[in-house]
Amino acid sequence: MKRMTITLAAILLGGGAFATQASAQWPSVGRTEVVAEHGRGDRDGRVRHELDRLNRDVRRVREEIRRHGTNRRIQRNFEYVARITASLNEQYRRGRLSGWDIRRRTEEIRTRLSRIEWELRRRGGPSRGW
Repeated sequence: MKRMTITLAAILLGGGAFATQASAQWPSVGRTEVVAEHGRGDRDGRVRHELDRLNRDVRRVREEIRRHGTNRRIQRNFEYVARITASLNEQYRRGRLSGWDIRRRTEEIRTRLSRIEWELRRRGGPSRGW
């Protein structure tokens, strides 16, 4: 029994060492990575779902800004939202925040993103509703 436990522990530790080779890569500021599906597991999937949704929203707004252009202030605000989204994804992946904190911060970021979307619509951006 003891030999089997030691063998199993060695296998798990060895597999973990190979699996962490990509962990030193940071997502670029220019795009957000959907790391939620690769992060630590949560029982109900709410955190993963909220992060996935936020990442999709950020990508969608980025495409709208690229297609229609915008002023520098809106671009700066969006760049900030993209950076804090990438940071939140990284904190989730590393397991540094509780599910409650991640959901709360996701909502704060989504509020900022909604403001950017409102400004894009106000200045005559895409005609379809979000």
